[in-house]
Amino acid sequence: MDIYKIALSCALLYTLPDSHAQDGCQPIKQIDPKEMDITITELIEQPGRYCLPHDITSPRLYDIHGEKYASSPIIQISSSNVEIDLQKHSLTAETGGMSGILLPQTDRQGQLPSHISIRNGTVSTRTMGGIELAFREGSLLADFMTKYSGDMRFSKKDYEQLEKISAGDYPLTENIIDSIKIQANTSGKNFTAGLVGIGMRGKGNVVRNSTIVMSNGHAAIYLFGPNNIIENNIIIFKGKSAYESAAAIKLHHSCQVPFDRKRV
Repeated sequence: MDIYKIALSCALLYTLPDSHAQDGCQPIKQIDPKEMDITITELIEQPGRYCLPHDITSPRLYDIHGEKYASSPIIQISSSNVEIDLQKHSLTAETGGMSGILLPQTDRQGQLPSHISIRNGTVSTRTMGGIELAFREGSLLADFMTKYSGDMRFSKKDYEQLEKISAGDYPLTENIIDSIKIQANTSGKNFTAGLVGIGMRGKGNVVRNSTIVMSNGHAAIYLFGPNNIIENNIIIFKGKSAYESAAAIKLHHSCQVPFDRKRV
């Protein structure tokens, strides 16, 4: 088992806004499990400041056929301009197929989600990734880059489509993950899906002051887009990956990232 502790930094072309806990946040409300059969929170669909008032755990579920799986995350976001302070609480997804925090392809306006801040807490998932912002867009590029394996074959047309995408195609998003502990795929099983600890698309995103532990996944941190920062993090990437292209950190259409410290 190899363990990588990596601290990285990459220069931005602008100054990042400072992110601190602020008063007046809206509490993130948990939906009664009796209503949903799974433990999740209400959808965050409006801009604003939100805080987690207590730990939330979604347990493993069973019926007469065996274990039940869910496709929902504990917290789902559908809006840009959202600040989430976990207030040192934890989100624990023991339910099979459940991720921690997710914003799907686009926000409610159909744009790549931007100015989302998630900080100050723990996200643990048993079979899925931790935090994904616009990462599951299902495009050919994402499928190729996330799930590449040496035995896959693409047509000339597919490659031509990939080549059309450049760093300039990513809008400025400036999402921030700060002071978060991620424990992804704690089951240690080798799933065929391309699991990631933190996955984001866009320009100017930040992952800092965090610890990401990834077991048998595709990447601890996976970023699509230029001018991103990865700094002052501890990354533990262990086990056998489902894909031969797996790595502790994966960057696409990004600037060069100097290694300040590296311990293998």
